[in-house]
Amino acid sequence: YETAVDHLASWVVDGWRVRPKVVASTATIRQAHEQVHSVFVREVRVFPPQGLDVEDSFFARERKPSDRHPGRRYLGISALGTRHKTALIEVYVALLAAAQKMFEAYGPAADPWMTLVGYFSSLRELGAMRRSVDDSVTSRLRRIDRRGLPVRALTPWTIEELTSRKSAVDIPRILDRLEKPFQSAPSAPGRSDGPDEAPRPLDVLLATNMLSVGVDVGRLGLMCVAGQPKNTAEYIQATSRIGRRYPGLVCTVYNWARPRDLSHYEGFEQ
Repeated sequence: YETAVDHLASWVVDGWRVRPKVVASTATIRQAHEQVHSVFVREVRVFPPQGLDVEDSFFARERKPSDRHPGRRYLGISALGTRHKTALIEVYVALLAAAQKMFEAYGPAADPWMTLVGYFSSLRELGAMRRSVDDSVTSRLRRIDRRGLPVRALTPWTIEELTSRKSAVDIPRILDRLEKPFQSAPSAPGRSDGPDEAPRPLDVLLATNMLSVGVDVGRLGLMCVAGQPKNTAEYIQATSRIGRRYPGLVCTVYNWARPRDLSHYEGFEQ
């Protein structure tokens, strides 16, 4: 259809065929010349070119955190000799319990960190973690008081996923629940929140790269990334969903058995 639009939008002036100028914006410019030539048989100019200053490249600008522009802190975790899944479970338990402690101390002011967003590069890893959240994470949070942190109860109805496995009807409902803040303490152990009751805010959201496009929920402030995503642009897009209105914390649990993960852990700034 691009060829048809191009033909219909062209006209002839003094024997010369004048084609329309196409101006487009995109977040991904890799192999732009080959892509445009394959689709339009045209040349392309990328504007503006990449800047010389890493702190202001036009595409991204570094700013110091302030009340107007909240910052985002990245925390890398590499548990050498420990299975990656085990490390993820421990980090999930620690983050959820610590958020509960903040909520009990400060009330709704701690809401931005009450919903934990888990990011995964594949559905297989996400599916495995979903089972762990329903089982290991939930059971450990019930006994977390032995480690000096407050007990927090998770239910199957406060754990959701944002993936291609969800239908187009379910996705808007999940996004609406993401907007719902914690106004009171989460349910005490033993209480059952069924699907027919008024939906509670989400405790855990597990997501793939579907989160990277079109999700703009200002209250989110806590994310756990499972391993280093294969594409740096994907990593930046996904983690930028956190800390938009409030300070954000992004924990990346690296797989020490993967050389690329270990390289990012040891040289994160570079």
